[in-house]
Amino acid sequence: MTARVKNRMGEIVPLLTLIVLTVFFVITTKGTLLSPMNLSNILNQSIPTMIAGMGMMFVVAMGATDISAGVVVALSSYFACIAVEAIGSWVVIPASIIVGIITGLFIGIVNTKFKVPSFMITLSLVIS
Repeated sequence: MTARVKNRMGEIVPLLTLIVLTVFFVITTKGTLLSPMNLSNILNQSIPTMIAGMGMMFVVAMGATDISAGVVVALSSYFACIAVEAIGSWVVIPASIIVGIITGLFIGIVNTKFKVPSFMITLSLVIS
């Protein structure tokens, strides 16, 4: 096999895999996989992952490794739960956003000003 054929196979295999899996699940679900309601649910549930993935693309493009998306979500969720118990349910969204902004700023400032790799900062937040 030449290198050119291997490159073409590398481009085609993911698409073929997606087609085979889609056909398999359409058959096993008797067509309900492609119903408008199910497709809408799949799209709605994948949007947060897409947004996080787009943010992580920039980190990977810089050649860094970062797990801060998971840490920010975990910290925001934790403090939102604390805020709900202490104050009430109307605080969930503002508390989550504020904690996410503060955590992201902290990671960004330590990374840019002190030249600490973002992976190390995030790892230290997970451990503490």
